[in-house]
Amino acid sequence: MTKNLDFQIRLAIPREAPVLSNIAISAKRSNGYSESSMDACREELTVTADDMSIGVYWVAEANAIQGFFCLMENSEKRVGEIQSFIRSPDLATWGNRQASLAKKLWNE
Repeated sequence: MTKNLDFQIRLAIPREAPVLSNIAISAKRSNGYSESSMDACREELTVTADDMSIGVYWVAEANAIQGFFCLMENSEKRVGEIQSFIRSPDLATWGNRQASLAKKLWNE
């Protein structure tokens, strides 16, 4: 991964669901969870094309997808709720770059 992390934010496309799933699983695994724990939550962490048709998924790219978030609309309350906000575990060792991604995602 390159150290030039000038993030671009865009809507995710359904064919990227496996990439988003891999990021979510890698991020969880990076917190030291056992394989049995990972197996128990794998379905919950997996993003599908169906998920992407229900929620609005956005990705942050810097030469590759580095993170994503999902907004779910609550039309009854007329608000949106953040369903997922996940960054690549590779960013954890990059100091302020993780905060930079979060800030950029939040402000977009």
